[in-house]
Amino acid sequence: FDNNTPEVFAKHHIPTAVHLDPRAPDFSLFPSNKQSKLVFYCKNTWCMASHQGAKAALDKGYPNTYVYADGIDGWIEAGQPVETTPE
Repeated sequence: FDNNTPEVFAKHHIPTAVHLDPRAPDFSLFPSNKQSKLVFYCKNTWCMASHQGAKAALDKGYPNTYVYADGIDGWIEAGQPVETTPE
């Protein structure tokens, strides 16, 4: 789950990522299997939005919840592929 602003998500996000506002998460986007692995990320190690999103998932009963702390900046720096959302 991408917890960046919609603008950052549109510019570049990890392939298959789903945008989720961590302040008002849409739990219908979560898998029905609560044992599913969920990974949350935001902009970089200074950004705490991914931690907010992960806490919401944990509070909702998803125990296999993780944070990719390097965020989209770290992903790009590592040379990994990104997707953009067409305008």
